[in-house]
Amino acid sequence: LNLTLARMEARPTEVEEAVGQLLGQAAMSTSQDMQGFDEEQATNQVVFSNVLACYQNIDRASVDEAHRGGRLTDAAEEAIFKQPTTPLRPSRRQFRLLESAMQEHRMRETRNMAPEDMPGSFITLGHGFSNRAKVFYVLGVISLLGGLGAWAGRRVLRSLSEPPPRERTAKSVRQLLKAEVRLDKVRLDKKKKG
Repeated sequence: LNLTLARMEARPTEVEEAVGQLLGQAAMSTSQDMQGFDEEQATNQVVFSNVLACYQNIDRASVDEAHRGGRLTDAAEEAIFKQPTTPLRPSRRQFRLLESAMQEHRMRETRNMAPEDMPGSFITLGHGFSNRAKVFYVLGVISLLGGLGAWAGRRVLRSLSEPPPRERTAKSVRQLLKAEVRLDKVRLDKKKKG
């Protein structure tokens, strides 16, 4: 499986060609099974057929080289991944072996993922900060929230201590106007006398 994935990563054009051929065959097929055949299924089919070919054709020296993490020669890769003229049909045992290898590979990839790489995760603020920067960040946030709280508290207390402005009724407005008119008369009288 590791050899197959490494080969597919190193030769993306070959993979795209193989996937394209499978999708073309599916489009021309009249079979009901092939109607929903999509790119992901075609890619899985390419991986599966390459793994089966590798399983059938690999020799002990190539297995040892793969376990050491070495790269196989191009000739060795061509011999190992050579597709037979008739499609390989895996036995139940081979299929279970491939399935367990895929699950193990998936678990290993999941274990090696950083939390932000996992599907459905979100990036947290301060993720790449040093410990010192995290402390300053937290203190800054606490200071900001404390300042906002103090400001809001002062506004609320000020609004509670000041009585709300009274609204004048129509009667009080008439009385105010009469009082202003009388005041104006008194002022005029004082000016005339003085």
